[in-house]
Amino acid sequence: REIEKSIKFFQGRYPNLKLDRIIVTGGASTLPEFPLYVANKFSVNVEIGNAWRNVSFPASRQNELMSISNHFSVACGLAERKA
Repeated sequence: REIEKSIKFFQGRYPNLKLDRIIVTGGASTLPEFPLYVANKFSVNVEIGNAWRNVSFPASRQNELMSISNHFSVACGLAERKA
């Protein structure tokens, strides 16, 4: 329901833009089949977000940090806005 509200808000705010993908983050993004469900329900490509896409860290920590990425999507997004 929240995704549907967000899509309607986006379409109302930007009627000339086409929604071509949805990026899911947070705990729900790790639910089995959730990205596929969203893709089928809204007929749009769905990607699982990567909170670390603009963050540098040692390669030796990659596996550890990628496994908890979904817990940091809001914090990293807010940090990027301030940068």
